[in-house]
Amino acid sequence: MKTEDFIDAVNRIHAREELKDKVMSGKPSQNRRRSGFPALAACAACLAVLILGFTFVPKLLKPIGTVRNGESSVNAASPSSYAQPGLVNGLYHQDEVRNLLVLGVDDAGGDGAGRSDCIMLLSIDRRKGSERWILTPFPRDLYVEIPGNGKNKLNAAYQLGGAELSVKTIEQNFKIDVDDYAVIDYSGFVKAVDSLGGIPVNVTAQEADLVNRYSGEPAARDISAGDRTLSGRQALYYSRIRQIGGEESRLQRIQAAAAGIISRLESVDAHSLASLTEKLLPFVKTGMNPETALKLGTDAYACRSFPVGYFRPSEELYTAQQVTIQQSNTAVLVPDLEKYQNSLIQYIYWNKGS
Repeated sequence: MKTEDFIDAVNRIHAREELKDKVMSGKPSQNRRRSGFPALAACAACLAVLILGFTFVPKLLKPIGTVRNGESSVNAASPSSYAQPGLVNGLYHQDEVRNLLVLGVDDAGGDGAGRSDCIMLLSIDRRKGSERWILTPFPRDLYVEIPGNGKNKLNAAYQLGGAELSVKTIEQNFKIDVDDYAVIDYSGFVKAVDSLGGIPVNVTAQEADLVNRYSGEPAARDISAGDRTLSGRQALYYSRIRQIGGEESRLQRIQAAAAGIISRLESVDAHSLASLTEKLLPFVKTGMNPETALKLGTDAYACRSFPVGYFRPSEELYTAQQVTIQQSNTAVLVPDLEKYQNSLIQYIYWNKGS
């Protein structure tokens, strides 16, 4: 696909002012249907929109030495030929590594106060010799300090203060500079996957059996173990499986679904790009301004063929415990924050091309 074709697709969609304003302001579609699609699957749907180029366009990154959130930045490391990270207000930052927090929100009640049951950091590393996408899911039950609200589960941050507080919580606890966020409504997932012709995922015999029984697809479309192309409904249920394995397995399934979407988008042509993006845009809320999005609209599409790296939040980084939250005995995952921070920072910023 030629760059000028992509730009033309961008212009055609953004010429519709009501759609552009609605998406960029975060206002929901007036005729949007509430659905029961799970937040985990919604996170994968959000990736489809992001990679198409209209939402994965972070704000112009804060260069080291500028002012951020009213405070002066501190240059703790000089960029080398490999562009090593520095510290900005105590957060790891590198101009060519962009971090977007993707939130799949459980708002089945329709009151706008749902919890973010999918919390994934989507990073793109554009450093020469290290080009890659990085998918970093966070367990929703991590027991962390939520700024201004004490300790709680990580997914409660959205309920307490929206995407902005979710970003602050990730930054404070994990010391990663988050450039922006995207919040996805559930409703676009099945449509996104089916519009892409399904997504490739390797499934086990146990996973295939559950998908066949509960996805809602007719028996004629049953799958077996191996490399399979999942329909929207099948991918939806695959992403929400909880009966197999623990938290680590659950997070790996959402990573696999997200990677399947990325692989499909490599072959999207200009016409399909414009059509699919127009369908999905109303389901995404982002903090990015229209000018930045329009200026950098081709950025993510240009990176669509980058390989995908997976940060695996293993059970070595946290322990299951019972704590009291709002006078209720609650099961949580208590992280070893120092170990978690070091592991995450090492993978995103220092594991060159891995």
